[in-house]
Amino acid sequence: MNLEKIKRFRSKKILNSAKDEQCQIRLTGCFVEPVCAAHLGGAGMGLKESDIFISYACNICHQKIDGNIKSSLTKDELRLAFFDGMVRTQKILLKQELMKI
Repeated sequence: MNLEKIKRFRSKKILNSAKDEQCQIRLTGCFVEPVCAAHLGGAGMGLKESDIFISYACNICHQKIDGNIKSSLTKDELRLAFFDGMVRTQKILLKQELMKI
């Protein structure tokens, strides 16, 4: 199966849900809010992963994850922080019934 041909899931409801939430990545210097829906990296240059692979992120955490602000954490530690935040975000989305299994 060619993974490049898999359609990426998009949901304005999921993306817009971030505006009323707190940051779920929670790195040092985190502002908690306001937040955006930060996408998991790795989809390719200029591409975003599906909207189910997001974490609610404040600007500081988002910029650290993207590498635009220096962090004392390694890339692996930052990626793990994103994944932790993504799991917390998915729990919120399930509770709000914006995501279903």
